[in-house]
Amino acid sequence: GIFEFLEGGPDLETTILKEASEVALREVAKRQEMVTMQEDGILKVLSGVTTFDEVTDATGEIEW
Repeated sequence: GIFEFLEGGPDLETTILKEASEVALREVAKRQEMVTMQEDGILKVLSGVTTFDEVTDATGEIEW
């Protein structure tokens, strides 16, 4: 499996209460240095666990 985890906490809560836009939530994720599902999938391709085709099927076209 490939995973993505956005940690809850005061920063996320404040963002949701102020402006729950996708852009604002992405900024919170960036500050947390969150690894996206696609990034996790690519890491697993590089370690031989899966393939690029499987990652693309699960997450859409790979964004380089």
